[in-house]
Amino acid sequence: MPAAFNAALAFAKGDNRRGASDLLKRQAVADLLSGTKMQTEAARALTWKAANSLENGLGNYNARRELALAAKIYCSDACTKVVTDTINLVGKYDDPSLLLASADVPPDLHTTQTGRSRVC
Repeated sequence: MPAAFNAALAFAKGDNRRGASDLLKRQAVADLLSGTKMQTEAARALTWKAANSLENGLGNYNARRELALAAKIYCSDACTKVVTDTINLVGKYDDPSLLLASADVPPDLHTTQTGRSRVC
């Protein structure tokens, strides 16, 4: 998630698409990036809290494990949403392979719309 956010932020700061100002100064882009940053930090904090609770929390193991399982589900969903949103942001303005290259995915899984394999 941080890699996708950082790549989208660098893109939004450095490109203006022939407009008067950078993409980051457009409200829709700034709102999307601030939302993805908040989701990333929320997932990070929840993961930290769940890990701390699992190791040091009160009660039996199964009760402590419940928070860790909930954190896993939330973080999985948040990660999918953040990466999809940032790919859509960059994809509207440029080639989304900018973000795909930063993901931990083998290059042969990155495909174009024609289905051909593409090395990013």
